[in-house]
Amino acid sequence: SSQITEDTRRSARLNRMVDWGLMLGIIGGLGVLGALLARNIIQFVGDLRETQRKLEESRTILMATLESSSDGVLVVTGDQVVSHCNSRFREIWSVPPDVVSGGDNRQLIRNAMSKLDNPEGFDTRISEINQASAPSEDTLRLKDGRLLERYSYPLNLAGCHSGRVWLFRDVTERRQAEEAVRESHRMLTTLVDNLPGFVYRCRNDRDWTMEYLSGRFQETTGYAPEDLINNRRLSFNDLIIEEQRERLWEFWQQQLSKREPVQVEYTINAGDGTTRWLWEQGRGVFGDDGELLALEGFICDITDRKQAEIEREKLETQLRHSQKMEAVGQLAGGVAHDFNNILTAIFGNVELAIAELESHYPAASGILDGMHQIERSAKRASTLARQLLAFSRRQVVRPEVLDLNATLSDLEKMLNRLITEDIHLELILDADPATVRTDPGQLEQVVMNLVVNARDAMPSGGTLAIETSNVYLDESYAATRLDAQVGEHVLLSVSDTGAGMDATTLERVFEPFFTTKPMGQGTGLGLSTAYGIVKQARGHIAAYSEAGRGTTFRVYLPLEHGQAPAPSVARVRQTAPVGTETIIICEDDVAVRKLTVHVLEDAGYKVLESGKAEEALRIATDYDGPIHMLLTDVIMPDMNGRKLADTLCAIRPEARTLFVSGYTANVIVHHGVLDSGVDFMEKPYSRQQLLQRVREILDRR
Repeated sequence: SSQITEDTRRSARLNRMVDWGLMLGIIGGLGVLGALLARNIIQFVGDLRETQRKLEESRTILMATLESSSDGVLVVTGDQVVSHCNSRFREIWSVPPDVVSGGDNRQLIRNAMSKLDNPEGFDTRISEINQASAPSEDTLRLKDGRLLERYSYPLNLAGCHSGRVWLFRDVTERRQAEEAVRESHRMLTTLVDNLPGFVYRCRNDRDWTMEYLSGRFQETTGYAPEDLINNRRLSFNDLIIEEQRERLWEFWQQQLSKREPVQVEYTINAGDGTTRWLWEQGRGVFGDDGELLALEGFICDITDRKQAEIEREKLETQLRHSQKMEAVGQLAGGVAHDFNNILTAIFGNVELAIAELESHYPAASGILDGMHQIERSAKRASTLARQLLAFSRRQVVRPEVLDLNATLSDLEKMLNRLITEDIHLELILDADPATVRTDPGQLEQVVMNLVVNARDAMPSGGTLAIETSNVYLDESYAATRLDAQVGEHVLLSVSDTGAGMDATTLERVFEPFFTTKPMGQGTGLGLSTAYGIVKQARGHIAAYSEAGRGTTFRVYLPLEHGQAPAPSVARVRQTAPVGTETIIICEDDVAVRKLTVHVLEDAGYKVLESGKAEEALRIATDYDGPIHMLLTDVIMPDMNGRKLADTLCAIRPEARTLFVSGYTANVIVHHGVLDSGVDFMEKPYSRQQLLQRVREILDRR
């Protein structure tokens, strides 16, 4: 453009020289001066033609260049006249050719304003740009959605402001592509940041030098990404638990040598001081020549999952233990039932034999001593049977509303007698009411068993603390203990400073017949009995211990709202009562039945004997006299005692019923609690107990 302008100026100068030469030639005639001028004129004419040819050639090239440009070009003179515009300009602005050539630039401005999305102040900005001597650029948005980049350059000819060149470039597609790229980048960034972990790229060195970390890194590890990028403050290796670092490095190198993806779990020390489990899936990035360039992958926090797995394993262990205890309990209950039948016969017959010997053979002291020894052994066996029933939760209970604090206060003197002098007993009772609903005898048995267990754990003395408090077991606690229930509870805590237990012993502490004591010094039924009693009372018992650091047993019993009644004093009949009433006995065990018949008949009662329920019903139907009582076993092969009693009482409404059993199996009890209005006597029973219970029921109005 500058060359064309210079050639134009040169051509104009030559034309003027030709005109002056012609005039001088005419004046000088054919003289020497005319010849010289003519020669110069001819030379100037040649130069002029050459210059005009070059000018035309340059103009042609310039026009062709402008027309081939993808940008719209507009040249405006200093007086705002359109000097030139290419076809791309007319296409962009939809301007006809006749409107542009030699036209006023202001007309084009008005045309542009009609197409702009925001034309306000556009003409003012154009005027300011035209008067300026510096280049400018900005972006225009058209109503049809197109985007134009506008560039303006001043034209300075011979040091004077001669106009301005405007370039208009349609960047709609480019901007859309750029926006699409930015949107894709935003989507990718959002996707990566929303992953349940972070993406990384690092070098394959022992520090795992990080080159890139995505947004979730800080949330996952507790450290800022900038602290680890290029090991600015820490290396990723510093985060890994020290004992796992070497194993993790060797595992990665082994997988990289095979060019296999890596999946691994390990733990780190997080920024908040906690230990977190991480799961990583990564791979090596190799070049075309096989060179290892970097490591890339994904890491997420699996601490919650690991903790859930640990809790699930604990629950599964508890479930297996509970199932084992239940199976042992069923076995123990069945054994105790049959055992009690045998013991009932032994007790009764020994009592009869002792009474006979004392009455008729008082000198037979050796035989009497043997009988008394049998009686004592039978009593010990009866205690074991009751403990088995308590563990299996088949012992019949008679729950009452009790104040646990008052019960412990009453037991304090007896508990002091159970422990040795070098053991200090601390009774720490909560000021709030500790009211529970349970069998008082069983509650005392639980306390004594725990105290005896604590005493045996402190052979050299120590401190035994018994505490009570009201607590609330929430969902989180109950979720990890199978037999714990949500709600208000009274906590009975028994702690000792003894030898404690290791994890293996602690796991089996409530199993029946499991004991760490030497042979002959313990049955292994004390804690299992406490376990069964607490479970039957809808409570929860747990043991906490460490070897050398003592043991704590915690018993949680449901809090009973209300006030415990004052204790009553039971009256005990001293002599065996007698009677003349008629009693039907239904007992499938022959030895127990014969013994019971003998005891009752010896006391003056008329006894109708049967071994089956159907036989007892037939007797009740056929017998002419009154029937005052049905004495029946609860569990029988053809019909249970409850159904027999209901059927017989429909025939003989005057008859009372006394149930006897080694265990009850929910026939006359529910969850071990005796049904209201039911008279029951546990096997084994003595002659005195049988006669007193029968007389008590018959005398009741």
